[in-house]
Amino acid sequence: MMDYCKLPSYLAKIFCILALPVATNVSAYDETDFLRVKRLNRCQNCSLSYVDFEDANLSGADLSGAKLTGADLTGANLSFANLTGADLTVASLFDADLTGANLSFANLTGADLTTANLSDVDLTGANLTGADHYAATFCHTKMPSGELNNDGSQ
Repeated sequence: MMDYCKLPSYLAKIFCILALPVATNVSAYDETDFLRVKRLNRCQNCSLSYVDFEDANLSGADLSGAKLTGADLTGANLSFANLTGADLTVASLFDADLTGANLSFANLTGADLTTANLSDVDLTGANLTGADHYAATFCHTKMPSGELNNDGSQ
């Protein structure tokens, strides 16, 4: 007969064991790539998933093709950055300045773009499925289908 009093502890141990590979990958990014961005302000096709760039100055950075899944770019200055083809799935771009950035063909699925400045941004071919762009600024913003959005805040 099973002792149900021990079941929660038993399940907790199983959960911890199963979650261990996930937890170790959450902060997994290539340290060399991180340092390259910090030093050179560029890193094409690099691995920066779950990296913390909160409030970073990445103005003019070339991060084309970079894997930035789950990255924290809250409040970051990404003005005139090249993020063409970057993977920003579930990334936080809350209050980020993306003025003049190129996000064409970027994957922004589930990204948080709340209050982000998207003025003069190129989103041609980008995937915005499930992205939150509440109160984001759209001014001369080229949308995924190619039309211009001049709505101001949305």
